[in-house]
Amino acid sequence: MNGGRRLRVDPKTMESAGAGLARVSTDLDAAMSKLRADLAEHAAPWGNDEIGQRFSSDYLDTMQKAFHAIGTYRDQIQYAAAQLPAQGQRFGATEQDNTREFENVWPVPPDAQ
Repeated sequence: MNGGRRLRVDPKTMESAGAGLARVSTDLDAAMSKLRADLAEHAAPWGNDEIGQRFSSDYLDTMQKAFHAIGTYRDQIQYAAAQLPAQGQRFGATEQDNTREFENVWPVPPDAQ
């Protein structure tokens, strides 16, 4: 139930939302690139002794999983960024076609006569 509210789809809003998500994706890419560069700059500051090697193993595995998860999230954002405007355009075109068809069948609404 929606509390009596109507669902309204605005193609322009969908296009705008897609552009916003594209910016988020670009910002996320930039942040990930900077993080990778910063991490590479510090190499392995934990040392090469036994404790450092254990830490390195866990750290590198966790870092790889984190970058993969963030990359997957970014891919989903990119997909939505592309699909929202396309869906908005399709919805707008369908609305125009439906309006034209209704006007062909019923050119003047009864209350306007």
